[in-house]
Amino acid sequence: MVEPFESKALLVETLVSQGQPELALAELSSMLAASPQDCRLLGAKARALNNLGRLDEAEAVFRQIIAIDPENIEGLAGLGHVAAAKGDIAAAEHWWQRALQHEPDHVRSLKGLARLMAGSRRPEEACRCLTRVSELEPEDTDNWLNLAELLQFLDRFREAVSACKKAAALEPGRAEVHETLGRLLYSLGDVEDAEQAYAAALRNDPDSQEAASGRALCLDVMGRRDAGLQLLDPYLVAENHLPCVDYAAGRLLSGAGRYEEALACLKKTVSSTDRNWRLNPRPWYALGSVLEKLGEYGEAFDAWSEANRLKPALFREEEFEERVRAIIHWYTKERIASWSGVGADSGVIRPLFIVGMPRSGTTLVEQILDCHPRVHAGGERLVLENMAARLWNQNRRVGTEDPVEAGALRKKWEHSIEELSGQAFYYTDKFPGNFMHLGLARIFLPEMSVIWCRRNAADTALSIFANDFNRHIVPWANSLEHIALVWKAHEKLMQHWLASLGIPVVQVRYESLVENPEDQVRGLLQGLSLAWEPACLRFHENRRFANTASFDQVRRPLYTSSVGRHRRYGRKLEPFLSALSL
Repeated sequence: MVEPFESKALLVETLVSQGQPELALAELSSMLAASPQDCRLLGAKARALNNLGRLDEAEAVFRQIIAIDPENIEGLAGLGHVAAAKGDIAAAEHWWQRALQHEPDHVRSLKGLARLMAGSRRPEEACRCLTRVSELEPEDTDNWLNLAELLQFLDRFREAVSACKKAAALEPGRAEVHETLGRLLYSLGDVEDAEQAYAAALRNDPDSQEAASGRALCLDVMGRRDAGLQLLDPYLVAENHLPCVDYAAGRLLSGAGRYEEALACLKKTVSSTDRNWRLNPRPWYALGSVLEKLGEYGEAFDAWSEANRLKPALFREEEFEERVRAIIHWYTKERIASWSGVGADSGVIRPLFIVGMPRSGTTLVEQILDCHPRVHAGGERLVLENMAARLWNQNRRVGTEDPVEAGALRKKWEHSIEELSGQAFYYTDKFPGNFMHLGLARIFLPEMSVIWCRRNAADTALSIFANDFNRHIVPWANSLEHIALVWKAHEKLMQHWLASLGIPVVQVRYESLVENPEDQVRGLLQGLSLAWEPACLRFHENRRFANTASFDQVRRPLYTSSVGRHRRYGRKLEPFLSALSL
């Protein structure tokens, strides 16, 4: 039988948790008169005052608790929450850390600390806190969602998707969960799965404008633009629709050639009262593209400049140049010639690295090759990039001469493509940044082949500046001066590889490819010892979709309108051209 006091204590705690703090305070008045030192009752009172926004009174009661019991978790954590509500970040962290010293797995303190650290640009620490909460309370859907958002911010997309899928399993009827999953999958390039996630969100909440916008963008990439526009129609006519709807509509209308309508949608997006969208770089990039189509070149460049201003990235110039020097110094022709290499397994398909600056034609070349029965297109993969980053972070290493380590790197690469073994002769990896890592690949993939895509420097720079690249993977894309620096390093490294790798490098000029496609494709296939395949000239009929900035271009026959594009912008590109000549 529950004692009367216990019953009343449970009642007031229930009233607080159910959002009835006034009733809880009324009940507590007489109870605290009888037991003024009861920390449990004082905790309920402090929480009720906190929920009413009476922060100074709540703080006084929490301090009363720790005066009675200095190790009381309720009091310590409560002071953390009050300090956070008052904006005193240092005090909030102090109290939550003290609570965790006494009880390392106190969930409320872990969650509070995670919020504080996320807001203080300490995402790794916030992530550790929420990961621990997920272990302690694996059925907390909101925690899984918060963890997914943090992991996405840290570019740990696969882990973010895993966290989001756990949330979806807990609450399959919650639209927000599927919507978040769709956004994560789209970021990873898993567009078909993203479209399915957005569709699930709409089944649970047909009024979700965010889910409809996300699904429409997926349909666009999948080659179903008309279906995407049809999906958006009822949301566009709704009064006070969200900026995400205008943004998605602007993107799709532009792709459909309806530029004036697209312009109206995107101008609404960038002038939105919603600060998150007004300061979002994506609509500015899209706006610039539409203005260019309408011949407003100055305004287009200004829009791209604003987009890049809104997307600051930390590009460490000195470290980048140090790394380029280290690569050239270590990968000498003599050293590479001395390697016996890790033996190639005849059952594993050959790696084909398609390298070059972004927007130099790498997606186009891969789409052409994917039409050949002996080639499997792998897209932009980060396997080699991640290997190189780990070595560099270990005492600035750029390679290895340890056969055991080289063998482990090969096994890791083979594992990443194991489901494809035996299905094709070549497997492509078109991550443009691999131009930095061809020497590393040569250590453990001696059978590899390389294609180097090249394009006019100014056209390439403009196209990079005008597109929305992942700022963590391409941190230099938002500055014309940085683009010039990387361009020069790219040229220097590729000339080094031509002289030292000891394997043929097939070169493809973008301008030659679009002006004389059949001769260039024949040469490309011959360079790879592949038989002629007429389907390679019909690459635009390929059902495969590419989730890169070039996804729309590779669905159309070759065109020459992008050749010499930079001439429309006159002196706007002067910072790039000046930096290039230094």
